[in-house]
Amino acid sequence: MKIFEFYFNPKQEKDRLLATFSFEPKSAKERKRGNMYFVGEIQNALPSHARLLKQLALVIRKEYYSFSFSATKKEKNKIHIEQALQAALKEANEFLRTETKNGNVHWLGNIHIAVLVILPEGESNYLFYFATCGTMNIWIARHGQLTDVGKTLEHTKDDDPLKVFGGIAIGKIMPRDRVLVFTRETFHVFSKEKLSKELIQLGTEKQLKQFFQKKEKKLKSAKGILLFLIAEDIFFAKAEAQKKKRHGPLFAWNEKLKFLQLKEKVRFSFHSPVRLSGRQKILLALPLILLLFAGIVRWQFNGSSEAPQTKEIRSQLEKYLQDADNAMIFKDQEYAMGLFKQAQQLLDSYKRDNGVLPAELASYEEKIIGKIYGFYLIEEMSNAQVFFQVPDSASVYSNIIFQPPYLYLYSKETSQMGVISLSDQTFRQVALEAKMLEGIPFHGTALFFAEPNILLQFNGDSLIKKVALELPESPFQLGAMAEYESALYMINSLSGSIIKYENPLKGNAKPIAWLRFSTQEKPRGAVLLAIDAHLWIVISPYTLQQYYKGEYRKEIQIDTFPVLENISGIIAKKDLPHLYLLEKAKKRILVLSKTGEMIKQIHGEQFRDLKDIAVSDDGQSLYLFDSATIYRIPITR
Repeated sequence: MKIFEFYFNPKQEKDRLLATFSFEPKSAKERKRGNMYFVGEIQNALPSHARLLKQLALVIRKEYYSFSFSATKKEKNKIHIEQALQAALKEANEFLRTETKNGNVHWLGNIHIAVLVILPEGESNYLFYFATCGTMNIWIARHGQLTDVGKTLEHTKDDDPLKVFGGIAIGKIMPRDRVLVFTRETFHVFSKEKLSKELIQLGTEKQLKQFFQKKEKKLKSAKGILLFLIAEDIFFAKAEAQKKKRHGPLFAWNEKLKFLQLKEKVRFSFHSPVRLSGRQKILLALPLILLLFAGIVRWQFNGSSEAPQTKEIRSQLEKYLQDADNAMIFKDQEYAMGLFKQAQQLLDSYKRDNGVLPAELASYEEKIIGKIYGFYLIEEMSNAQVFFQVPDSASVYSNIIFQPPYLYLYSKETSQMGVISLSDQTFRQVALEAKMLEGIPFHGTALFFAEPNILLQFNGDSLIKKVALELPESPFQLGAMAEYESALYMINSLSGSIIKYENPLKGNAKPIAWLRFSTQEKPRGAVLLAIDAHLWIVISPYTLQQYYKGEYRKEIQIDTFPVLENISGIIAKKDLPHLYLLEKAKKRILVLSKTGEMIKQIHGEQFRDLKDIAVSDDGQSLYLFDSATIYRIPITR
């Protein structure tokens, strides 16, 4: 196990105590219990707490490695470890209870600890146990994908306020997995700056130094600890642990970015080859020669049962599926689903290179797709009705506006518009004086924006109003616009400012800055906007942000499969309970709750060139513009 410890500004706040401890087995008996890692933080600390974390770590270590089992309980090593760790945490609770009785109570509500135990199991996996108190973030990275395993450890409220440690989470990790343990404020900075995905690609001291030097500015506000563990091949993990004591952190981060010497806690052990005589070599080789000959004869008569590449992929798939079952021990379906996704990506890669899957792999794909479709709520579209067949001359259009009694087609690439009359199902084309950069439904009409600042209002094929808007700033580049309660909202994609016009068609409408001055987060690069009291803004290509009453609320994390890459349409309405996102390339519509949870995915393999979506005023029907056809599907609430 490679161990990297990073301390961020440890001396910046005198009332913050930080500590990490790595306990490696010293005896054969202890080696059966694996390695133990301790990360601790006390906020608002008093001088009397200076040794509290170390004392607590030593109490846990002593009880864990010395705990003995009755003969009736010696069934499996897993049971040994779980019982020993539970006993150690119980002892830790008693230690803290005694501290409280002695008047040391200020740590209550201020202490945050993670205790991890990792030990090899067989030749391919590690058993992984952990427990926490307070706020700690524990993540596992595998094949470039991060999973929050810390959330699987549920902290139930206990009537005893002095019982700080509760349950234990159990699972498995594999060689080359990364384990990341963050204190709260360090995690906040890494999450905000999106640094973790870069970090987990690294594995050497040199790479890590270069990474932190490059990210110096982004990490100036970080305070706390990151423990970064890399699981090595089991052969090396079983090597004898170094017996030198470590003093202080392995890596320290101060304001001036001073790195201390890194000390890895792994020694590689190689065995000298055994020298054999010539006769011994022949005697050892003879069975292998006979076995090889028998294999050749069998292959000639029966044919090769499985290609080497197929066998290797099948072996990897078996491992993914086994690890997915192990993830269920964590009660973490998302982690298991991440493994299923990686398995499917492996099969997709094979199909790209070789075409059709052989029978040995096709059965795996059927099982994997069933799991993925069920978990990610993917529905194949079966109830799409052809609503209107657009003439071939209208193939240039890429956007639709549904505003009864008309449906409008337009494109940012051409200066013409198509108008469909819903009453008599007729189609007319209208020449425009300029390209329409954006169009929206607006009180029974269609409202378009043309550069540099022109609003055009249409009723059917008739232009009923043309207004030059007063813009609030220069340069101005329209990123997106939407209407809500007669007001027009526009985003300048260059500056990220949001402008509101109370009465946009008056001719002398004044722009109002909608974002509050104190709001730091601005939607620069916005490409789509929808409003239902909240503002839902798509930042190219796949980021969805929520704003409310002039303030940034949050970024919506959309967990889906296949991975979301490019949102090309969004619908939100006050009377609709859900959000609708279009992803053209993957021929799907994502239906989300307004808290960001997936309701379902609507997938249509029959679509050829999915362009845009719209929703009816009553919220009962969804319209899809595909190639030269407009489909209608019912919306179930």
